[in-house]
Amino acid sequence: VHVSVWELMGVRLEGLVPAAILPLLLTMVFYLGTLVHSAMDNPEGFTGELQSALDVQSWRMCVGDAVWLRNQVVAPVTEELVFRGAMLPMLVPCTGPTTAIFMAPLLFGVG
Repeated sequence: VHVSVWELMGVRLEGLVPAAILPLLLTMVFYLGTLVHSAMDNPEGFTGELQSALDVQSWRMCVGDAVWLRNQVVAPVTEELVFRGAMLPMLVPCTGPTTAIFMAPLLFGVG
């Protein structure tokens, strides 16, 4: 199979927009329950919770913190790329590229 390493990891330009937007939408739906629960606990209700989540000063403080960047950005991206980079070369010969692309995230989630 003559494909690039990026294509083996599932990264390609074709279908990139839906592949980026749909998981984000699904993640937002999953965290909606947590947001509603936090809003119920906040004395100011949903508006107060939304204001605290959208507080620019709070986000600036987080982005300026190297530990926060490491834990929230670098670690998950690195973990995913390393895991896919290690799994896909082993899965593709056994299952084929299409099955391997769907199977690697399942193994990542279980592991």
